[in-house]
Amino acid sequence: MAIVWQLPFPTATAKLLTLALADFANDAGQCFPSIKTLAMKCDISDRQVQRVMKWLMSQGLLEIQQ
Repeated sequence: MAIVWQLPFPTATAKLLTLALADFANDAGQCFPSIKTLAMKCDISDRQVQRVMKWLMSQGLLEIQQ
C-alpha cells in the first residue's frame, strides 16, 4: 500500500480503489475481491469500479486473470 500513496492518479477515486485493491492483496500481489465488494468498500458504484479498473489496466497497474 505504501507504493500506491506515492503514485500519481487522475482522481481521488482511482487512488482509493487502488488502495482498496492493495489492502486485499496477498504477499504475491494477488487479490480476488468482487466488483460489488470493492464498490461497497470505496462507496462508489459498480460501474465506477469497472471504469477505474479499466484505466488501471491501461496504465499497466493492474492485470486481471480469469
